Amino acid sequence: MDIVTAIIGKIGEISVVLIGKHIGYLIYYERNTEALKDHLDTLDGTRVRVNQTITAHKLRQEVPSPEVISWLTKVEQITKDLENDNTKRKCLNGWCPNLKARYSSSRNAKKKTQAIGELIEEGRNYVEPYHIAAPPQTGSSLSSEGFKHFESRTSIINDVLIALRDDKTNIIAICGMGGIGKTAMVKKIATRVKAENLFDEVLIAVVSQSPDLRSIPLEIAENRGLKLYQDTLAGRASALYSSLRELKNVLVILDDIWEPLNLKEVGIPYGDQHKSCKILITSRSEETCNMMKAQKIFSIKPLSEGETWNLFGEMAGNCIETPNLHPIAKNVAKECGGLPVAIVTIGRALENKSEEEWIAALEQLRKCIPQNIPHVHKNVYSCIRLSYDFLESDEARSCFLLCCLFPEDHNIPIEDLVRYGVGRKLFDQIDAIAQARLRVHAMVGNLRRSNLLLDSKDKEHVKMHDVVRDVAIYIACNEYGFMVRCDSEMEEWPQNDRYELYAAISLFSEKLKRHPDGLEWPKLELLQISSSFSGYGKRIPQSFPANLFRGMKELKILSFYCMSFLSLPSSIRVLQNLRMLRLEYCDFEDVSAIEALLKLEMLSFRGSQIKELPREIQNLTLLKLLDLSKCGQLERIPPGVLSSLSRLEELYMEQCSFKCWESPEGNGKGINASAAELCSLQHLMALDICIPIKLLPKDLYLEKSLMKFRISVTDEFQFKMHWKPSYLFENTLGLDCNASDIAESQTIRLMLQKAKALYSINTHHLVTICHSQVAVGSFGSLRYLNLSQCHSLKNAFPLSIARGLLQLQDLIINDCSVMEEIFSEEENDDEAVLKTIQFPQLYHVELKYLPGLIAFCKGIESSHVIMAQQPSLNQEVEGQDISHKLLSSISIFWAPNLQQLHISDCWSLEVVFDLEGLEVEENCRGFIALSQLRDLSLKYSHKLRHVWKNIPRGFQGFQNLSSIYLEGRSCLQYLFTPSIAKLLVGLESVSIIDCDEIENILEVGEEEDAAEIIVFPKLSSFKLWNLEKLKSFCPPSYYLEWPSIHKISLYKCPNLITFGSEIQSTTKPKNINVGLDSRLQDTGTTASVKDAPDYLDRCLACVPRRKKLQESSSLGCIETEFQGQILHPQVNKEVRGWIFLTFSNFHSYFF
Repeated sequence: MDIVTAIIGKIGEISVVLIGKHIGYLIYYERNTEALKDHLDTLDGTRVRVNQTITAHKLRQEVPSPEVISWLTKVEQITKDLENDNTKRKCLNGWCPNLKARYSSSRNAKKKTQAIGELIEEGRNYVEPYHIAAPPQTGSSLSSEGFKHFESRTSIINDVLIALRDDKTNIIAICGMGGIGKTAMVKKIATRVKAENLFDEVLIAVVSQSPDLRSIPLEIAENRGLKLYQDTLAGRASALYSSLRELKNVLVILDDIWEPLNLKEVGIPYGDQHKSCKILITSRSEETCNMMKAQKIFSIKPLSEGETWNLFGEMAGNCIETPNLHPIAKNVAKECGGLPVAIVTIGRALENKSEEEWIAALEQLRKCIPQNIPHVHKNVYSCIRLSYDFLESDEARSCFLLCCLFPEDHNIPIEDLVRYGVGRKLFDQIDAIAQARLRVHAMVGNLRRSNLLLDSKDKEHVKMHDVVRDVAIYIACNEYGFMVRCDSEMEEWPQNDRYELYAAISLFSEKLKRHPDGLEWPKLELLQISSSFSGYGKRIPQSFPANLFRGMKELKILSFYCMSFLSLPSSIRVLQNLRMLRLEYCDFEDVSAIEALLKLEMLSFRGSQIKELPREIQNLTLLKLLDLSKCGQLERIPPGVLSSLSRLEELYMEQCSFKCWESPEGNGKGINASAAELCSLQHLMALDICIPIKLLPKDLYLEKSLMKFRISVTDEFQFKMHWKPSYLFENTLGLDCNASDIAESQTIRLMLQKAKALYSINTHHLVTICHSQVAVGSFGSLRYLNLSQCHSLKNAFPLSIARGLLQLQDLIINDCSVMEEIFSEEENDDEAVLKTIQFPQLYHVELKYLPGLIAFCKGIESSHVIMAQQPSLNQEVEGQDISHKLLSSISIFWAPNLQQLHISDCWSLEVVFDLEGLEVEENCRGFIALSQLRDLSLKYSHKLRHVWKNIPRGFQGFQNLSSIYLEGRSCLQYLFTPSIAKLLVGLESVSIIDCDEIENILEVGEEEDAAEIIVFPKLSSFKLWNLEKLKSFCPPSYYLEWPSIHKISLYKCPNLITFGSEIQSTTKPKNINVGLDSRLQDTGTTASVKDAPDYLDRCLACVPRRKKLQESSSLGCIETEFQGQILHPQVNKEVRGWIFLTFSNFHSYFF
């Protein structure tokens, strides 16, 4: 009987479980369907990240694995199945009265959720972790910053833009003499075509007088992030050709062409090969343009007298308007011959100079003997020479001349100028390299302001205009004994009978193989030989004669770059005055001869294939700088070598493969160096290394030292992040290790107190650090904070730590899967404490891939700040309470100088700015929030419902917000309300892409005024792409004014009917000149503009009006562009293809 009872009981338990399970499908229908929706959103985000990884690998010429392709196929299939599920469509979004259907739908949702969860987990294996980047640098090859608008130039730019739109024109040329402004013009054109979306890609490369053809495809590829690993020109050209063919339309700019260039040879398709690949070239020779079969050639002439005077005045300042100086300045300006490069250099040189100096300058310009410098106008030489003579010191002039040692358009490393200057003892009363570095950067800054040097890709490089370089070479060669040869075909040193006069020689050639043997060079102090024109490349084998250096006994600087040799010539031992030796990106086996260079102060093996640091280095007791950066094969540093360098000031091992540090307790008995040797270097001022935390010396001299450091501390030797190459780094600490080890390290505690940049990757339990003794007095100097892949962190710091981040400028948090808030409130944080928290220097916040993030500080609720029951101007339309808000009525005031806020893949976030409970007293101006915010970007935040919510009447803020960018699926139904719109007086551009729920751009809340005019005074660009539910821009009762509108871009907005209220106007309709755009003549669409003549009028009629600023004016030019296919002939009701409405920016017209 007991057995039967037990069996029946067991059957009952099982039955109850089974029945409960099936009943659960009915009870938890909403929960299951909501979970399915959340998982589907997460899967979509994972798919996006996997595709981003695939794209990144394609640019490195790598293809996805079969497993990745299979995963994407599964994702596509399960997504399609859900879209085709009739039950899901009927029941997923609301009440389902059919119990059978409800059961089936809930059960199916549960199974699908489990399957999707497995796909999400698998997909995470295919997402490449993002390398942590350094703070953004300034400078761009396409930047047109500083371009001056002159009528003579503007007309040419407009003509070039028309030619670029002409499908029958493939090659366009701009020609003119050196210094006339060709490069500045094409950069401005590049900026214009990018802003107007004329091309998918705009790529630029500089060809120069002696082109390295292999570098041209490399430079073009790097413009679009493509990596070319081929060494040969043919290999690189083929890879580039294939890449460019994939682009729908592309503009390739080839700057400074001297001789005809075979486009096919460097991998650029054109004509029948790729009709949508346009080529824009610049050259000094019209003949060269014709030989390259340019269909349109535009010549640039010198500036007019009025344009010259305006530019000269901008450079020289208001002093030229004084009665005494005005006539003198007029004559000086005339001497510039209308050439911009001459005008800006002479203007800067004479800025704030006395009358006597102006008179002397004019006399020098008039008396200057024109020099026969090929391709350099005589006026240009006179002006640049005067600017050179007016430099403040011999040091500055020497620094300027050192820049001509490098090839044309070269990115000149300022660090090379530092080391060359130290090697030649150019700096008076400066002994430390760090002090010399500061001096050189200050001089380079002055040379930039004088327009003798130009900005480059970042702050540690500089460029020299080719005309300025020609003049510099002339001065250096004729007055200071320089010889500069940059010729890719040169196989041997130039033949010359003046060897005894040379003080500096610089040779750049990919084919240089033969070197002189035994010649006398009694005055030679600097010798630079490179087999690469741009960065590191293929090492060229060399065979040095034994007596190469025998006649160079005064040599102080020796630089070999991108070479391959077995050993240094034995004659190097005679170089007893050598102070700098650079063997960078070289292959060699034996450099033991350097032991004889007893006066050597700087030694660099950067990028070289060196496996063991020569033990002979320990004899170089005067060595101040040792650079082992990017030595990817370094395996051994003999013990005792580093500690013997008692005068060492700087040690660089950035991206160095050395990973065999001995334990500090080894007492020097191992086969490798110990980091403890660094503790004995009392003169060390810069340290850049990567080291496991357990091998970090405990007594590294940091507490009272002025030493700057950049140290990567790891658990393992495979560190996951790479620093941007830099010699100006601030104290930087990278952590990729266990938090408990960090908390126990005294050295780490000292570094945290001094660190200005902190990177933490994959560091678990960071809260352990914050609540340990590390936190006491730590982080006070921090300016840059980057957390990545810290998957156990729910928050970055408690507020007790946050209060000390007064210097923080840049906050980046990426891929922390469980993070819910940035800062966490503690029990003792009362309202008064919360209101005093400030990040006064914080200007940039970037939050990416934080699926659980719901707040900047989620402990802050409205109970802290309720000061009145005043109603909000934009209450939630549905009345739903939303708590997942990034910035609340308290935290919105924490970063008063925030300029950039970028949020991506924060899937739990529902509101960005929610000011519920904030009271603004009448006539009170104290509540001005985020007044410096300029850039707001929100991407792929699936649950986002509001950007702004609960903004009280009288609130002030966001007045400088210039850019709003929204992209990806969300719950957002509108962008802003009228009360918010009226705050955005600085808004210039709005882009809304793939936001599938948005219905209106502007929505009216209950407390809003019934009807009014809203003005966006600076709005110039509006982009609306792929917005399936978008119906209108604003309600019919509202009027909009956009006095600065320049471009409206529409794509796949099928339900868009009108932009807003129709505006009554007595103005007659304007005629549209369709002929302005040749692409409109034959688009190949099923319904072209000619087929629907009312379409364009309707689009223009619904555009918000432009206020009339003058009584009498015309509409000006209106360009329209249609791309793709208009699917339905009823175009007066739908917007389905591409539409660009571009308005010439005239001062007066309205609709």
